[in-house]
Amino acid sequence: MSLFLTLAYLFFIGSVFGWVLELLFRKFFSRSNPEHKWINPGFCVGP
Repeated sequence: MSLFLTLAYLFFIGSVFGWVLELLFRKFFSRSNPEHKWINPGFCVGP
């Protein structure tokens, strides 16, 4: 059970970290956002 919880926490932390990275990328480095506005990529949007 401890291994499962550890993997679940790592998955959650990695997901949130990836979401924040994408949020910052869309704000500062995306060419499709020349005004540098905040664009929320969302959690349930797939590739």
